[in-house]
Amino acid sequence: MTTDNLGLFDGIYSKMSFLEKRQKVIAQNIANADTPGYKPQDVKEPSFAKVLGNTTSRLPLNGGTATVKTTQSNHMELGRSSLASSDSVKARDQKETYETSPSGNAVILEEQMLSASETLGEHRMMANLHEKYVKMMRAATGNR
Repeated sequence: MTTDNLGLFDGIYSKMSFLEKRQKVIAQNIANADTPGYKPQDVKEPSFAKVLGNTTSRLPLNGGTATVKTTQSNHMELGRSSLASSDSVKARDQKETYETSPSGNAVILEEQMLSASETLGEHRMMANLHEKYVKMMRAATGNR
């Protein structure tokens, strides 16, 4: 049994891939902290709606596929939001801060270190979630 065709694991793998790319971009920001005119980059997080749409489109139901329908006005529709790629790296708008650089560099090391720490914590959480679900599936199928 593999986890390749399970939507939950697709979501976990997608999030972990995003976190890996984000950690690389944060490291690049820190490395360029002294580069004149450098603007910090960030990676846009993948859309949950996109991951959900990819998962539900593969579910077979009576020869067709499953669709997500809204039953209340505050439910999210898949087609309503613009779906952004997790590969898009863009310059962030600089926040108004107490720290300025004479060279025009917009990297604030404290913010980058906080982002790196948050990314590490989220990655650990996804790894733990993956491990727990694999153990649960092994227990459910009788494989130890």
